[in-house]
Amino acid sequence: MDIRTDVTLDYMIRRKTFAGWEILPRYIRNHELVLIRRGTGVITVEEKTYTAKPGDLFYFSPGVKHSLRVEGEPYMEFYGMHFRYPPDAEPLPIPVYLHLLSPARLEGLFASLYEVYREKEYLFEWQQRLYLQQILCEIEIRRHTQCTPGTEKRVRRVLLYIDEDPCRKMTLEELVAVAGIGKTRLTEAFRQQTSTTPMQYIIRKRLEFARELLQETDLPVAEIAERSGFCDPFYFSRCFGRHYGRSPRKFREETRSMENRP
Repeated sequence: MDIRTDVTLDYMIRRKTFAGWEILPRYIRNHELVLIRRGTGVITVEEKTYTAKPGDLFYFSPGVKHSLRVEGEPYMEFYGMHFRYPPDAEPLPIPVYLHLLSPARLEGLFASLYEVYREKEYLFEWQQRLYLQQILCEIEIRRHTQCTPGTEKRVRRVLLYIDEDPCRKMTLEELVAVAGIGKTRLTEAFRQQTSTTPMQYIIRKRLEFARELLQETDLPVAEIAERSGFCDPFYFSRCFGRHYGRSPRKFREETRSMENRP
């Protein structure tokens, strides 16, 4: 899976926490990587809770609910990196959670990026992009080497099966049969490799197809919803707005307006 190079750093923090520190459940529009440096804390992503510890890496993709809190010593210290990634690209192959067996190199890249971001010296934006690309590359290498080969092949099999025709009706039970492993194991492995669930991945692929129809045809939104695999046009509009930040009709209007500019 390719990683796009046109990524942009929004902002970065190096946080030392204290007893009772927390970030309440939230959604973000950009992407965030959190690398735990010291101490422990509690991080919840969707409905799953993790006990964060040094060497843990967490990835929060746009629209995914997450929260962080610290209950006591040793207080958690971490880097938090918010960045933008092209919405038309394939999902980043970063798991929600990855424990790094040897985190020193990645922590060094985070530290270097933080210093460049804080100092903002000559050519700092260029340096930020270079460090950001190195970080994403390093994470993908770690993910690949630490992933169970057999499970990775099963997930790839499911991805190919979905990509053949994501707009047709599919059930999780059907995907479980394709993978040849249990539902819980497939969901966890799928999330580890794609940062999303099988059904969320299907919705994302359907939305990409719908976006193309909005750009290239004059079909009514309700018909586009049906062709894209959505039985309910109102649910389709909500999903589209959450993913692309505007309604299908607004997206089409903006696209046509840009095409008609002299």
